[in-house]
Amino acid sequence: MEYAEALRPDHIFILSARYGLLDPDRKISPYDETLNGMGVSERRKWARQVLEQIKKKFGARNVEYTILAGAPYWRYLVEELKDVRLPLKGKRIGKQLQYLRRKT
Repeated sequence: MEYAEALRPDHIFILSARYGLLDPDRKISPYDETLNGMGVSERRKWARQVLEQIKKKFGARNVEYTILAGAPYWRYLVEELKDVRLPLKGKRIGKQLQYLRRKT
C-alpha cells in the first residue's frame, strides 16, 4: 500500500479474488481464495467482472492503470485496458516484495 500511495494516484483499489475491485476502506470478512488455483475460464469470468466494475466507476474516460499484482490478476485485464503499467511483471513473489520495499 505504501508503494501504491507513493505513486500519488487519483484512486487506489484492491484486486480481490472474491470481490473483484475493492475500495481499500471497505470492510470485508476474511477469506482464503486466490486466482492462482482457478482455471482459465474462471479467471476470464473474474476479469470481466472487474472490467465491469471499472466501467461503472470510470465510464469511457481514459485512465492510466498501474497494477501491482501477479500475472493471474492482470493477464485478462490488460487485454481490455488501454494504458497499463505492470512494474511487477516477470518477477516472482520474493522479487516483487524486494522491488516494492526498495521503492518505498
